[in-house]
Formats: sequence, C-alpha cells, structure tokens
Amino acid sequence: MAVQSECDSVTKEVKEVLQHHDKPLNVGMVKESADQHTIPLKIAITGESGSGKSTFVNAFRGINDDDEGAAPTDCVETTEKGTPYPHPEYPSVTLWDLPGIGTTKFPADEYMKLIEFEKFDFFIIISDTRFRENDVKLAQEIQKMEKKFYFVRSKIDNDLRSEERSQREFNAENTISQIRENCVQGLATQGIESPRVFLVSSFQLHQYDFSLLYETLERELPELKRKALLLATPSINLEIITKKKQAFQLLWTNADNQFGNRVIKEEIKEALLKNDKPLAIAKIEEFLNKEKNTPLNIAITGETGAGKSTFINAFRGMDNRDEGAAPTGVTETTLENTPYPHPMYPNVTLWDLPGIGTTKFPADKYLELVGFEKFDFFIIISDTRFRENDVKLTQEIQKMKKRFYFVRSKIDNDVRAAERKKDFSKEKTLTKMRENCVQGEYPMKYFIPE
Repeated sequence: MAVQSECDSVTKEVKEVLQHHDKPLNVGMVKESADQHTIPLKIAITGESGSGKSTFVNAFRGINDDDEGAAPTDCVETTEKGTPYPHPEYPSVTLWDLPGIGTTKFPADEYMKLIEFEKFDFFIIISDTRFRENDVKLAQEIQKMEKKFYFVRSKIDNDLRSEERSQREFNAENTISQIRENCVQGLATQGIESPRVFLVSSFQLHQYDFSLLYETLERELPELKRKALLLATPSINLEIITKKKQAFQLLWTNADNQFGNRVIKEEIKEALLKNDKPLAIAKIEEFLNKEKNTPLNIAITGETGAGKSTFINAFRGMDNRDEGAAPTGVTETTLENTPYPHPMYPNVTLWDLPGIGTTKFPADKYLELVGFEKFDFFIIISDTRFRENDVKLTQEIQKMKKRFYFVRSKIDNDVRAAERKKDFSKEKTLTKMRENCVQGEYPMKYFIPE
C-alpha cells in the first residue's frame, strides 16, 4: 500500500507540473517512479551483534529508530534473520539487516551457509570497536565470492565524547586519526590487504566519513546500480543534492536529443493525465532502453607498440589472455580496424586501429585507410613523448570537428625505472613527465599504467 500511495503521489505531482508546462520536472518525476521498479540494488549490512547495524539501516533510509517500518534496535540481539528494509522513497533499493555474526544462533563457521550471501550487490561490515576475527573471516569469505565489501566503524560520536571527557588536551582530528589507524592496522595484521575503513555516526551522517563512503560506492558500482544508489542516499550535503538534480536534468536533455519526435513524450503525458501509471512507466522504460542501446564507437589509435590493445582490454575489464581480448605482442599485431564490444554494454565498441606510421599504414594515408569518419571520439596513445605522427593525426581529427584525447601509457614502467634514483619522488616524476608531454600544444593528457 505504501508503494502504491507513493506512486499515486508522484502521478499527482506530475499532473500539476504538466498543467504548468514544467517538462523537466515532469520527466524527472516519471523517471523517479520508473527507477523504483527497474533498478534493484541489494545492500547487506552485517557485523557482530550490537554494533549498530539496525541503526545504520534506518539512518541510510532517512528514518528514525522509532518510526514505523524502522529496523528494530535494542541493547539485546534483535535481528534473528536476514530482514529486508526497502527504501521508503525508492523501494527497489533494499538494505538487508543481517543477524550478528558470532552469536550462539549464528556461529561464525556456519554464518555463510545460513545467510544467502550470493544475492547481495555489496556488503557493509559494521563494528563499534576494533574489527575482530569474525569480521575478518566474513570479509575473506566475501572476497572468495568476488563481491565488494566495506568496513564501517560505527558510533564514532560516542568515542569522541568519551575522549573529550577524559583528555585535557582533546583534539577531535587526532582522535579520529588514531581510531582510523587502529582499525586499519588491526585488519591489515589479520590479512586484509589495503583495508578501507569509514568512520560513521548514524545520528550525524553529515559528519565524518559517510560522504566518503557514498563516493566510494558510487565509483565502484556498475552504472545502472549507481543511479539507484544516488537516489536512495540521504541528501546530507550540497554535492549529493547537486548530483541528484543533475541526474534529473540530464534525463530531460537526453530525451530531447534521443526521443526523435514528440510521440513518446505525448504518450507519457496522456497516460499520466489518465492516471495510467503503468503505461507511463512503460514509455519511460522504452526511452531508457533506447538510451542504453545508443551506439558509441571509440577509436584507440597511436603508433605501433604504444599499448593500444592492452588499453582496450583494460577498459573492457579483461586480461590480455582472456577469450575475446585484443591480441597483444612485441610485434605489430593490429593489422586492420578491429571492433571490440564491451562485454557488459555491447553498444559501446572500442576500435583497435593499426599503428600510425608503419610501412602498412603510412602517416600521409592513415586517415583514408582507417575510415575515421565513423568514430565518435579518439584516444591517441603513446608510451613516450608524443611524436610528429601523433600531431598530424590530431590536426586531421580537428578538421573533422571530432574530439580527441592523449593518453600517456605504461606510466608504471617509467615510475619503477625512476625509483632507482636516490632522490626518487613519485609526484615529482609524474609532474615532470606530464610537463614533458604538455610542452607542445596538446589537449587533455591522462596517465595510465600498463
């Protein structure tokens, strides 16, 4: 009933803005409604009993512990089974409050069997003290499943209050640094490689590391899941609020560009005015599917041996030895334009172009031979300073009024070589190499490891 009420409310609001011809707001609201039904995101909240899991679940959903529909919290164990808590505004986003690990009902050695871990998108492991052996066991099992997990040190506000009462020269920043280092060192000594720990107060999400946790999740989630996360995340700072506004504005811009005509927009309007919410959502999904299937052709070019094929494989999340990978070698391996569709988004194609300036593809005939007009933009790769052929290439691309970007590849090799020097500084080495590339009149450059 709550979901139906929410959808009816959205429909009513859209009707009102339609009467005022507020098209961007209209599409934003319909997208909000469509997203509720089309982008599932399942977040597992776990850790030892009493660590504040349920309070975190409630805070993430923007509700208080005593609100209707809140996850129950208490000083005794309250979570006795995996319990789903849909977001009140975006019910496709579900936070699962899992039972505490290491209790008599859920011993650590049987925990993974009792909880269906494979169904979750990622895991947040919560502790209100230093992370313990059970937390590490949990993380190691999640790693075996090749899933993402994040450590959250909860109740940080309680620790700061305690320290403030007990120390004459209390310094909040120093205390926070000590707590973070203590957590990281403890996890590292137990075999967790490069652990990331986020310090959070569920009662003060706008403080401490919750924003950093969101940024990390946003960066590491697949794009479609990322949209669901953005909408469901509490609006605790201006940056998140701005991103939400931009998401709605971008949809309308894309709609104007890609609907092709007014038919779908008029059908959405008509469906909403008739209170036919399912039809309106279906029309929005039709648009979203068109958007998802819009082709994008990216040309990867440069001199032979620069690492073009390796870059393509890395971009597609593949190893050079994987099936379907672009072939790499010490000799020229790319002899013709070769398309490599992205394994997850086949409408996105990276084109491995032959190296410019070889006997088979001389610079003065290169553009004619590779058919440059069909590409959306170009990435020009070099493993040294950019040369004359690269410049010739950019000048021709500019004539076609296409975008291009320089990538300086194999940067990790250069850094390793520079480490042998006595006064090695990674930052200075990177700065020097960047300046060396930029001395000519080039656009954006990006440093990429091999």
